[in-house]
Amino acid sequence: YSYRQCSLKFKFQYVDRLQPAFVPAPLVFGSAFHRAVEEALVASMTGAFPPVEELLQIFTREIDSQDPAIPIRFGEKENRDTMIELARRMLTVWTSWERPPARTLAIEHDFRIPIAEWLPPLVGKIDQVLELEDHVAVLDVKTSRSRWSEEDVAQHASQLALYRAGAADTRIGIVEISLETTA
Repeated sequence: YSYRQCSLKFKFQYVDRLQPAFVPAPLVFGSAFHRAVEEALVASMTGAFPPVEELLQIFTREIDSQDPAIPIRFGEKENRDTMIELARRMLTVWTSWERPPARTLAIEHDFRIPIAEWLPPLVGKIDQVLELEDHVAVLDVKTSRSRWSEEDVAQHASQLALYRAGAADTRIGIVEISLETTA
């Protein structure tokens, strides 16, 4: 997906391994939110989601652990505090969603898909693999400032198809893939 967005940025980051001059605030936000969600999913395997304040502490630790040599570039009306408040609201909504009864089979499941002998394998992580009453599903959590349009969903469909292939490669047997957006 990142290659399709900007092939030159992909080359600088993954081939040349150059350090960026800054990290965009949405990238920091998404990574920190994802880490809090991962902890919530792990905790839910033995009970319920942790309180939002506990998840917010995880989120804040992740923001604060950013490399100080690479500054976070905030938008005009953004700063650390507004980012944390937005995370609080989003985590409150995310943890309150009603979910169908399911058993978690995997969280942050690594996968590798061979493409061709002369190419490196495609690697990724699946946020959550769930066993529901009549099927197994892959869940991918996305952060967004606004509700996704049909075009946004279509743009990410190829990523979910790769997740299906990645899960199938591990013999989990996925028959459904879905996104959870936090907007």
